[in-house]
Amino acid sequence: MRILLVEDEIAAQQHLVSLLEVTWPGVEMAGVLPSVQQARAWLHQHPAPDLVFLDIQLADGPCWPLAEQVARSSPIIFTTAYDQYALRAFDHHSIAYLLKPITEEKLHRALSKYQALRHEAKPELTSMLPQLRAALTEVKSPFRERFLVKKGKALTPVNTNTVAYFYRDTLLYLVTQAGERYPVDFSLEALENQLNPREFLRLNRQVLAHIGSIARVEPYLGGKLLVQLEPPLPQVIVVSQEKGAWLKQQLGG
Repeated sequence: MRILLVEDEIAAQQHLVSLLEVTWPGVEMAGVLPSVQQARAWLHQHPAPDLVFLDIQLADGPCWPLAEQVARSSPIIFTTAYDQYALRAFDHHSIAYLLKPITEEKLHRALSKYQALRHEAKPELTSMLPQLRAALTEVKSPFRERFLVKKGKALTPVNTNTVAYFYRDTLLYLVTQAGERYPVDFSLEALENQLNPREFLRLNRQVLAHIGSIARVEPYLGGKLLVQLEPPLPQVIVVSQEKGAWLKQQLGG
């Protein structure tokens, strides 16, 4: 089984690859790519994979142009952080999906749906994509979608899906996945109420991190945890013993 994974978050890439290796021993990762552009180029240069895991929102935009290309030759399991209400669109159109944060149980469920759909007489995925795209576009997220930050003398928008984490030093800073840092005029408590709690996790009093930015978790003194983020944060991030079990559960452990 040759699998192509299209996912722009490094931690999410590594996590799903490790789950697939456990779930499907002997699986071959044909490619792991972060963007629509790179995936389209890869598909022109390689034989079609047996299965594609495709994140809906990628670094260079939504996946739909790529999905239309992939669906002509390979089945797709979509990965998504959409809420449960939006996921009805997937069920309505009988499309397999994997809800983030990804766990082994969710992966089994998505693969089971994919296997079942392969043996049912369903319309081609290419004919269902426009309806699915329209259905998901109509769903208004209740969470903040962007921030307006100061860059030099100008103000520039930063999409929430590009944020790696927020941390409090002298000021509160927003750090993007590309490593850019901007001061923002919020409290961490206010941000917790504005961001999707399934995506942004409060690690301690100083840090609110996107789950995909958590690169490593290590045991520490007294049952606490040490967390490493990507991009790296110079200060040590310690998660209390009380929050440690909760954090491991959020990460699929």
